[in-house]
Amino acid sequence: MKTFNCLTTKGYRGKYRNIKLVSSSDVDYRNYVSDIIAEKRSQLPDDYIQQEVNPLTKVSRDVEYIVRRQFGSDPVRILQYDVMYQGSYQRHYRELDILKNIEKDDSVLVGEIKASSSNSPHKASLQLQRSCEILSEIYPSVTALIINVDMADDQAESQIEPESLEMINRKGFAFTHILMSLSKVLEYADEEDLSYNKEMMIAACEEAKICAQNRMEKNYRKFLRKLERQANEPVSAPVSSFGILLQNALMNSYHREIA
Repeated sequence: MKTFNCLTTKGYRGKYRNIKLVSSSDVDYRNYVSDIIAEKRSQLPDDYIQQEVNPLTKVSRDVEYIVRRQFGSDPVRILQYDVMYQGSYQRHYRELDILKNIEKDDSVLVGEIKASSSNSPHKASLQLQRSCEILSEIYPSVTALIINVDMADDQAESQIEPESLEMINRKGFAFTHILMSLSKVLEYADEEDLSYNKEMMIAACEEAKICAQNRMEKNYRKFLRKLERQANEPVSAPVSSFGILLQNALMNSYHREIA
């Protein structure tokens, strides 16, 4: 597995201060979380009825825990920091999915885990961006990791192996993107005798499959509308043979999925 150093950039000095790692039992952190929950509840209407949490959301914490164990995260992973806002510093906390100190070179690895029907690293990269900025104030080198767990892939014979890709976001930070299948995550959990709700995990997988199918159909309809617009436009240039092959491949892929 390859890793790439997070490229620290200038411009953050003075924006953050009082940076340190605290445990989840830290009194100030627990009060901070309680205040956020209380504020959100105060904004709800009096007749608000909370909807039942869907299976995919319920099991995401279990999946994160299993992956965290697999990658060997340190137990203390709450990041405390003060940030400059409107002329004064304000105290904030961030829960890091994975945090691992590398003693040999005094660097740190920080990771974001996403368990969903989408394998896009975009949302995770935005969250890791801020974490990298803050950690680069106290560590000489920061390695950033994005782990996407494909919740729609539950096949024991799945061909999806953990794969690593380097990506650079728009602010210059380098991340390693790893794609894992749900089947591989649960395989590790069974080997390590880690407990999880199997029935809920199956329900979450079915929900993820439906979400993935709906997203694929939506993209296909969007693709057809684009073809329709192109067909109605004045012909300016012939369609390349590569373009025709690409269109046919997309259509064939869609029909195989719905078959």
